[in-house]
Amino acid sequence: MFGFNTFSEGIETLLLDLPNWIMLLTALIGLRGYIYTKPYFISVFWRAFTPVFVLWSAFYFAYIWQAVDAQGFNYVAVDMLMLSIVFLAVPQVWGLIQYSYYKKSIW
Repeated sequence: MFGFNTFSEGIETLLLDLPNWIMLLTALIGLRGYIYTKPYFISVFWRAFTPVFVLWSAFYFAYIWQAVDAQGFNYVAVDMLMLSIVFLAVPQVWGLIQYSYYKKSIW
């Protein structure tokens, strides 16, 4: 959802960016499975992964928001950036939910 965090330096950035990239890539695999109606992994995995991904995305969004707020950027630009990220994340989460719980023809 967000890519690499450039707001802080050090090991804490790496510790959050690595899991974020893993979560994003896994979510994209699920989204691809939903779009092309192909089963990837097993349905139990996606039913467990989807809520974890939603919680992780909310946590990472809050972390980025706090980091941006601490830097003192122009709030209008930051608000527009965060709003655009939400507009991109909502369809991805919706697709994962559809793939995990409602697309029974795949499983």
